[in-house]
Amino acid sequence: MTMRIRAADVDQALADAGHQESEYDPATQTWDPGYRAWQLHPRAAALVHDGPGRDDGLTAYTATLRAAGYHVLEDEPLDDLRRLIVTRP
Repeated sequence: MTMRIRAADVDQALADAGHQESEYDPATQTWDPGYRAWQLHPRAAALVHDGPGRDDGLTAYTATLRAAGYHVLEDEPLDDLRRLIVTRP
C-alpha cells in the first residue's frame, strides 16, 4: 500500500531541484511555462507541464522525483495534457 503524500511536498521537491512552477496569468488567461502539482487524493498527487518542452519537462520531473524516493507513473492524457501520477511506495 502506498503512503500518504502532499502535493505541496512534491512541489517543494521540484522547486528545490531548480524546476520552475507554472503560474496563471489572468491578463492573458494562460499558464506560464513550468510545472503544476495538485492533490488527487491522500495517497497521490498529479503533475503536468505547461508550455513548450513538455516531454523534456516531464522526463526531468520524473527523474527528480524518483531520486527523491517518489514513485512516478504517466497517466492517460487529460484534455490533451500529459499527466504524471506521483505516490510514495
